[in-house]
Amino acid sequence: MYLILTFAGLTIILFVCALIQDKFNKWYRGDAFRLWGYILLFITAVMIILIPICRYYSAGRIVEYKTRQATIEQQRKSNISELERVELTKEILGDNAWLSGCKYDVSNKWFDIYYDKEVLNLQPIE
Repeated sequence: MYLILTFAGLTIILFVCALIQDKFNKWYRGDAFRLWGYILLFITAVMIILIPICRYYSAGRIVEYKTRQATIEQQRKSNISELERVELTKEILGDNAWLSGCKYDVSNKWFDIYYDKEVLNLQPIE
């Protein structure tokens, strides 16, 4: 959230600087300020557009994680071979790595808007 607000604030500041340059200086127009303002405006717009896309992906990944967690618990109760157990362990490591990365991103105030807060309620697969 703070990242988007920072870019939006910088965009506004650059456009105000361009207006001030246009108003008080006849020879120099605020073209450089305006150019950087448009660049930051574009970056801010892309970041805002990415919010629902990232949330959709995050929600889908959470459902996938819960389903995989239930499947792994059922697999552990059944008799599986050592090779299947190794593959299961690899999947658990990958899922837990994803979960820890998401928990870090959700707790980070700069990127928390992009993730579903339900990630904080998930427990690692043991």
